[in-house]
Amino acid sequence: MLKEIREYMPILPGGIQDVRLNTNIGTPLYINTVGSWTNRPRIDSKIENLFFAGDYVKTDVDLACMEGALASAIKAVHLISENYGPYALPEPSIPTTYPRWLWLLARAGLLPFVLPTHLVARVSDFLGREEFKHSSVRRQAHPYLDNN
Repeated sequence: MLKEIREYMPILPGGIQDVRLNTNIGTPLYINTVGSWTNRPRIDSKIENLFFAGDYVKTDVDLACMEGALASAIKAVHLISENYGPYALPEPSIPTTYPRWLWLLARAGLLPFVLPTHLVARVSDFLGREEFKHSSVRRQAHPYLDNN
């Protein structure tokens, strides 16, 4: 993981004090382990412009859950805004809009591909052929999908 981080930001020798990997294998999640608070990272770090967010970060929500992750993400955004200004965050991009005539042209261009598929579906419904319905493998894996 440190190798990957070094690809994006320089870390000087001695800049890392401690590295721990918690795999959580065989550990029931959702409630944090007793005594884990001291090992959990803060949202801000000693490295400039590096902030952490996630359910394992120290927040007021002391649970390994979506709410804990969200609480740390909101706090990280506030810290970035406080340290680098409110415009440090990228502006949301607005998707390109296309004229209506272009959408109609695209629909017309797809019609030769959609029409045969639609006809095959209608004919298979009419004939009631089993090979056009859910496969038997899918039914075995998901019996609730079988409508028969």
